[in-house]
Amino acid sequence: MSKRQCITAASSRMPQRASRWLSSFFSGSMLVGSLLLGCTSSNAQSPNQIEVRMQGAAGSESVSLQVGGTTVNTWTASTAMSSYTANTNLSGEIRVAFTNDATGRDLRVDYIVVNGITRQAEQQAVNTAFYTNGRCGGGGNSEQMHCNGYISFGNVGAPPASSIAATSSLAASSTASASASACNATGQQCNWYGTNYPLCVTTPSGWGYENNRSCISRTTCTSQPSPYGVV
Repeated sequence: MSKRQCITAASSRMPQRASRWLSSFFSGSMLVGSLLLGCTSSNAQSPNQIEVRMQGAAGSESVSLQVGGTTVNTWTASTAMSSYTANTNLSGEIRVAFTNDATGRDLRVDYIVVNGITRQAEQQAVNTAFYTNGRCGGGGNSEQMHCNGYISFGNVGAPPASSIAATSSLAASSTASASASACNATGQQCNWYGTNYPLCVTTPSGWGYENNRSCISRTTCTSQPSPYGVV
């Protein structure tokens, strides 16, 4: 028997079950590939992430985080040293402003963290709320804020664009699940008071952190007044 005849004979003896399995495997792989194709090349903007570490003397101190001259968020400082976080697509100078000075109210800002990098308050030259040399704004390089004013923490640039990719195995079950999660993660967004953020997939409420970026749960997003919400 020739080599060609031998191969032909072996092929004809291939069990039908194996043939069906191969057909299913390749068709499943093609389906998975088509699912992933629409989700792996989505580019999204990751917002600047800013954390402010601070505490108030009275627990009623009002503090605003400003970026590029725009107020991003306002908090009431606790008497315990606590962290307060915000996300923004704004760029420019970062200021932590103490805005309601009164008898018994003082603020201590330990540091801020900008996109994972810590900036210590006592290393900043501009602190217009520090009372020294007989006046407010008499010096810098201090954590203390005794008057209405601000600490300047330098600048932050525009948020970088990030690419979200779905990864999977060749197994159809796990790949289909991964591709579904990737599609959800890169789909609808939440217009959070004028700034768009991705919707969370697994976080049920509040803010979350999925796919290496911050996200907002659907329930929290839809609680906003019109015209904000899911977009």
